[in-house]
Amino acid sequence: MHLRRFRPALPFRKSLFLSLLLASLLLPAAACGNADERRVLVYAAASLRDVLTELGQEYETANNVDVAFNWGGSVALANQLKRHAPGDVFISAGADPMDDLEEAGLLASDSRTTLAANSLVLVVSSESKISRQSVVEIIFGADRIGIADPALSPAGRYARESLESMGLWHEIQNRAVFGSNVRTALAYVESGAVDAGVVYRTDALNNKAVRIVHELPPQSHAPILYPMATLKDARNPRGASLFMEFLSEESAQPRLRRYGFDVAERP
Repeated sequence: MHLRRFRPALPFRKSLFLSLLLASLLLPAAACGNADERRVLVYAAASLRDVLTELGQEYETANNVDVAFNWGGSVALANQLKRHAPGDVFISAGADPMDDLEEAGLLASDSRTTLAANSLVLVVSSESKISRQSVVEIIFGADRIGIADPALSPAGRYARESLESMGLWHEIQNRAVFGSNVRTALAYVESGAVDAGVVYRTDALNNKAVRIVHELPPQSHAPILYPMATLKDARNPRGASLFMEFLSEESAQPRLRRYGFDVAERP
């Protein structure tokens, strides 16, 4: 007696093959979804790098979440997001870049709030002999003055507004050396490429290579606020919301103050 090997009917074999194929396609998609849930991509103003790096690492450790940052001038970052670059959270130095995204319909509804506030200072290299001169004397005596580019960075806009208010902007225009963001302007002062610079107080306080010689009058420019919001097309909206909640908690405020920020009142 000859035994015949059982062979599944062709339709069953085809069905099994299609099921396995579908599973193989779904697994990477599921893995990708899980990866998105464990990662928050934050577009943040360069002036926040030190404090947010520290807070981001703390949040990662406590929540098993990868917090990644894209640093830069706020205007440049907003332009990236308007071109639909992927991201979850935007934290801007100044309201204008955030306003642009809001007007373009790119922010999640009711997610916008204020993280912190800052001020402007006039700085020189720590090795500079400038000490007791007034703001006017330093500005008139400097061959080169570093500031962030007003076209690319709110820090530059605030600096221009302040210097215009003091009647000094016209005086420095031909001697200004523009950086793409406030950190670049600060680097010009550090390296001696410029004689003085106008930067955020927080950047100067945390840099031993420069020295603050004057704080510019707060009434000479609009309030320097750092709004933050979840992006409408965030890949991880829940993670974005939770990270923003963490930054707004009482435990984060001492860190912001230690780095020189003022904790702004939130609406």
